[in-house]
Amino acid sequence: QSGAEAVRPSKTPAGCESKARSPNVALTMRPPAPLRKITLVVVNAYEELVLDWGTGLDQSLYAEAIIHELGGADAVTYQLPMQLNGTSLGNQRFHLLDDRTAFRVTTFQKPSLAQYETSIRKLLVPSPLRSIHWVNVARHEILLRSIHR
Repeated sequence: QSGAEAVRPSKTPAGCESKARSPNVALTMRPPAPLRKITLVVVNAYEELVLDWGTGLDQSLYAEAIIHELGGADAVTYQLPMQLNGTSLGNQRFHLLDDRTAFRVTTFQKPSLAQYETSIRKLLVPSPLRSIHWVNVARHEILLRSIHR
């Protein structure tokens, strides 16, 4: 792994199960390790967001709302160096919760979930990250997963 610093992009683009307070939306969590305080901010913000806006909206709307809640794009959007076996692969944009934890937002329906989790695991390999917290807002279910290398 590289000790390189995260680089801000020159232009940033705009388990346990429990029921959310809305009777029509299930909130499913499968954290393999205890969630950090910042992650709880994301979870609480999503719960409030879904109760207010509902599900079925475009992924970018949910992502922008959480990014705003965490201080805006300048506070959480970074280009991180990607390396595999000592070879630089370039940089990848991530939304960071801390220097080793990113988050992703999707709006997939069930058939795509397993494939995307595999993709996230592959993305972690060349990255300097330890984990990615993934939030998927489907029509009647919000899935939160902490995926670790």
